[in-house]
Amino acid sequence: NIMIHSNIFSGTISPQISSLKLLEYLDAKENLFWSTIPDTITSLENMYHLNLAQNYLHGNLPLNMSNLKSLEIFDLGGNAGLNGSLPSSLYELSQLQQLDLHGNMLSGTISDEIGQLSALTLLSLFDNRFSGTLPSTLGLCVYLEYLYIHNTNIGGTVPDDVCSLTTKSLSYTEDYWAFSSDCLHGNVSTTPFIMCECCDVCCDHVSHQCIQLDTSILSRTINIKEKLEKQVLQRNATFSGMDNDDPRYLALDWLLNKDEMNLGADANNLNQRYILSLLAFSLDSQAWGANGNTPSSEGIAGSTYTSWLSSIDECLWYNVSCSEGEVVGLDLNDYSLIGNIPAEIGGLV
Repeated sequence: NIMIHSNIFSGTISPQISSLKLLEYLDAKENLFWSTIPDTITSLENMYHLNLAQNYLHGNLPLNMSNLKSLEIFDLGGNAGLNGSLPSSLYELSQLQQLDLHGNMLSGTISDEIGQLSALTLLSLFDNRFSGTLPSTLGLCVYLEYLYIHNTNIGGTVPDDVCSLTTKSLSYTEDYWAFSSDCLHGNVSTTPFIMCECCDVCCDHVSHQCIQLDTSILSRTINIKEKLEKQVLQRNATFSGMDNDDPRYLALDWLLNKDEMNLGADANNLNQRYILSLLAFSLDSQAWGANGNTPSSEGIAGSTYTSWLSSIDECLWYNVSCSEGEVVGLDLNDYSLIGNIPAEIGGLV
């Protein structure tokens, strides 16, 4: 074992490190090494702990990572200068439990092969330049407790298979973050960079400000999504397979994050409120406002109505007719509406 962490050692990591054939444990974090990582380090087949974090390492990761077949802990976090994409051989480290690459300039996408790292308990990729989406195969890592992807360019929607880890392994506590991404609303970014219904920490993609969420919010999100997928969405659609500009996704986003009624999954009017908001996003609700449907407009039967997507009872939205709290009629004549009427409107029964 070599433990020299938290010193002021400098210089380079010599390629001759490969001569230490029996080396199992190397902890050289928090020093001043200014170097690339020599490819020869991958010949240390007995190494199970490799920590070179908080140095000044730069360049690409070694290509033949699969030779480190015993590796369980691999920490290169906070070096700032490591770049390039992850080598495919990294995904062959079947014994790997902790992979910390945060605080570098690593780029490229996360391969579907990440599901091969089935022993992972920690995956820390934040503060890098990764792009693309999070592979659903990450859901195969059933021991994963901590997942950090904020301040990257990983976008889209977190797959259901990954969110399913919330009931298996992801560790929600007040003391430690479990799952972070750039899913923050209402700060600098007007919409989240990534849709994450199971993150306990959401960060703003522009300002990088992060907020730890109440875990009850996560439960509400998951339960509402599951109810709408089962009872409202058509053709076996799921929110995880939708683009961020899909009206069905926009309606869910509004219901979860912008609607001041803050309905729970057990609300009797949840489905119809979602369907009406979906209709508004599908047919361009802004056009309705431009056609005179402003707050406190006079509606049918001389009653006072408010504009659609207002945070009050949807039965008071403009020209929506209800009986005992259930929608029974819509009057959308002569408003020059554009768009497609969603199939989900059939759920208004």
